[in-house]
Amino acid sequence: MKVVTAATIPAYVPAGHWGMEARQLAAGDPLEMTMCVMEPGGGAEPHTHTDRPQMLLVIEGELTISAGAASPVTVGAGEAAWFQVGESHEVHNRGGASARYFAVSVIPH
Repeated sequence: MKVVTAATIPAYVPAGHWGMEARQLAAGDPLEMTMCVMEPGGGAEPHTHTDRPQMLLVIEGELTISAGAASPVTVGAGEAAWFQVGESHEVHNRGGASARYFAVSVIPH
């Protein structure tokens, strides 16, 4: 068993993201899990993950998420958005409060 204390993990801002911070709790062998906080006005430009699917699980606040050509949807606390391998998506916090969420992927071997 491994216990991870999020507060001891250095925060970073992933490339193409702004107004947020991320802490990588698991680094992809095979689970990749990142705890994120996106402030109002924060976001992520359209991007894809060519090697893995990804799920965003919102635990507090709301995110506005677009995938491909689909219209944006609001994903709130207790809801998750799932992106297939290579599916373009972008994320924004258009609300008035911080959004807390986990980004989860399983890296294929």
